[in-house]
Amino acid sequence: TAQLADVLAFMAAAGQTPSLDYMAAAVTRAVSKLPDGCPTSAVCKLLWALARMGFKPHPELLHQLLAALQRGLHLLSSQDLADAGWALCTLRHRPGNAWLTLFLKEVAAKAPYMGPQALTDTLWALACFAAQPDREWLKQVVQAVGSRAAAGALSQQNAAVIVWALQQLGFQPAQMVPAAAEAQGGEAAANAAAVPLSGVA
Repeated sequence: TAQLADVLAFMAAAGQTPSLDYMAAAVTRAVSKLPDGCPTSAVCKLLWALARMGFKPHPELLHQLLAALQRGLHLLSSQDLADAGWALCTLRHRPGNAWLTLFLKEVAAKAPYMGPQALTDTLWALACFAAQPDREWLKQVVQAVGSRAAAGALSQQNAAVIVWALQQLGFQPAQMVPAAAEAQGGEAAANAAAVPLSGVA
């Protein structure tokens, strides 16, 4: 599974798109090897590659990939977490509540270490999933966003998407995001509007 993830990630990054038959067979084989043991980061890389190439696996295969990912979410780096969220949202697949609960926990713990784009992608995905974090989670994540904003690390695009995402997650961004970012990012925020999702795994 790890080797296949590397191959598909390389192909995805290079803009190559294999045939649907090849992709279906590759994912089926990768899933069949999961019981033999596979690094969680490799499962994340595989999902990222599939999303990058626009290939959504059969629901049962996707369910098994998410189950494998769930078992090792705590082992993922902050970038891997962002990639996992981005991939699932791009594939228009909403994970189940148990999976999301664990994902939210890891995001809160690793948000301070996420780069601007990773933080943006993660919040965008959670908003698209219609996640419902509690007040303490919002406080922790908003602090991470605030530190990036204060350092001038957020682009207008990042700020606009984060503003939109935080609104969807129940926070009023005007309290901590510069008003200029919100005003200038209106179009980008509109483009970030809810993506239709399907499936629960």
